[in-house]
Amino acid sequence: MLVLAFAAFQLSSAQTNVEKISKLTEGIVNVGDATLNENNPIVSISPLAEAQAESSIVLTKENVVEAFSKGQDYSKALIIVGQHTLVKITDWADCQASGAWGTCMPKGEGYVKKGELQEKADYINNIIGIPDSQTRTLYLFK
Repeated sequence: MLVLAFAAFQLSSAQTNVEKISKLTEGIVNVGDATLNENNPIVSISPLAEAQAESSIVLTKENVVEAFSKGQDYSKALIIVGQHTLVKITDWADCQASGAWGTCMPKGEGYVKKGELQEKADYINNIIGIPDSQTRTLYLFK
């Protein structure tokens, strides 16, 4: 009986994908009346972040140092990779050297869509991957 009660609690407290992404971006991106795609809300957040950000920079290995230096002048920052990863920078000062990126990568938290949305909290190089042909956009908010 206790197992059934616990399972029912788990089901009732489970967040939808939209709720997960909305909570992560709360106070950063105003969703307003927009409808987020339940299957992949990262696709829906992307144009909202683009429209609402004070500045956006497509990250490359060549510009990441300058981009992160600029990012530290903003109160909030998101990185979106393609249509599958959304990361919120949580601490610019707590960073880890990355040989692949050639700079110190800050702490972040977010979601990677691999079938289901998988929650991640780590240095962002471990979330956004290594520099390659994928588009990684840094959105900066005041």
